Amino acid sequence: MKYLYRVLYGTSKHIALSIRTGDSYRKIAKVISVSIVYFNLGIGEDYLYHGKTHFIGKTTGEEIHKDSEIVGKMKLLKNTNFNKISIYPEYYLIQIDKYQDVVKETIDEWIYWFKNDKLKEGSKSKHIDEVEKNLKILHMPKEEQDNYKSYLERLAVDKNIWEGAIEKGLKQGREEGREEGREEGREEGREEGREEGKRNRKFIKNKFQVF
Repeated sequence: MKYLYRVLYGTSKHIALSIRTGDSYRKIAKVISVSIVYFNLGIGEDYLYHGKTHFIGKTTGEEIHKDSEIVGKMKLLKNTNFNKISIYPEYYLIQIDKYQDVVKETIDEWIYWFKNDKLKEGSKSKHIDEVEKNLKILHMPKEEQDNYKSYLERLAVDKNIWEGAIEKGLKQGREEGREEGREEGREEGREEGREEGKRNRKFIKNKFQVF
């Protein structure tokens, strides 16, 4: 039970730190606490517990501040970070030692991984493919891990060099384009000047009979 006090303290601390002194309480952050426990807490028989805050009338049994009601009211307020979930903290308590390796929901795929350090065959949860990729790396011998890390570092360096070369080429192309534009402009200006001079001389000759 002592562990639950720690969970409450940690959640409360995160809520308090989500706003600064003088800020509107409407800026309070939604906090979701996930506790993955690898030891026996001595409470409950289930492996997964979900806790939420509910306000229920003592005499009517009416529940207020449901998620839908919160959303409806928050739409009337500006400059808030409320979304489609309740503002109150939620808690997920996962007791690994009580999980029996049975996958019924997507969250069970993650719990299976937490417990067994491997993925259940056929897992399809969002982003779990990234976990599989990282697990393969972690299970490599140290020498292979070092080689793989060196390979990734070389890729990053090559990418930076390639991006730098592209940027340099684009910059050079822009400079050459501007220079060509200026040169074309100067040539057009000279040509227009020559044409204007011809027109002026012709006008003077016709006007004053100059030969």
